[in-house]
Amino acid sequence: MPDCRPPFLCGFCPRFIILFQKQDMLTRKQGALFANIFGGLFFADRYERQANDRLKEDHDALVEVLCGTGKETSVPAFNCERPDRVDLKTAGWPKNRGILNKAILVACSLKGARDVVTNEVLKQSDNRDYHHIFPRATLKKLGANPDLSLNCMLLTPTSNRKEWAKKWPGDFLLEATQASQFAGNPGAEVKRRLNTHLVRTEHLSAIKENSGVDLRKTYEEFLEKRTDLVMERIEKLLNDGEL
Repeated sequence: MPDCRPPFLCGFCPRFIILFQKQDMLTRKQGALFANIFGGLFFADRYERQANDRLKEDHDALVEVLCGTGKETSVPAFNCERPDRVDLKTAGWPKNRGILNKAILVACSLKGARDVVTNEVLKQSDNRDYHHIFPRATLKKLGANPDLSLNCMLLTPTSNRKEWAKKWPGDFLLEATQASQFAGNPGAEVKRRLNTHLVRTEHLSAIKENSGVDLRKTYEEFLEKRTDLVMERIEKLLNDGEL
């Protein structure tokens, strides 16, 4: 999973680990409370500014809730708005500043993203590149914004080859399938690996450079379809606490 965790994970969680150690156990309701707040903050920019003051404010309010002297509605962190479709579709490149940019990529990789070519689990920061699913240079020529989080997936540096970066998605998938050297059904295997990024082969396989396809139109369609998948993942994370 990418090392682009929101800053609250560095300061917020340790405070509550200490708090947990002072209690025998959390009730089911309290567990749901924390799943809700951590999930919500994962996509929020609450701690991008005045982080220390806001951490203390949320911490103190949550302690009161746990001790039975406060109400959940008094916790400022619960007022963070969830991202909508427009937010997801316009979120920028994951390496750029912005919590949502990074959180989308993390959400897409939560199930254990694997390299499309090598099948490596993409965990180490020195063993992954940020790949444009639709080619950056071509989209810029067409007047479309290529640097969106929804147009990003992780690859190893060896798989993110320069000659592949310019390829249309269908051509890239064909190259990746041929390079995978999978003994069984390589097409099915590459599809499985793509699924770990919340990317579907049926959304990309026909988009080839010499196929007469309108790249900008199919790019917009791809963003809509991947938005559906990310929204579903976010709902499971925030409503069910499912990772």
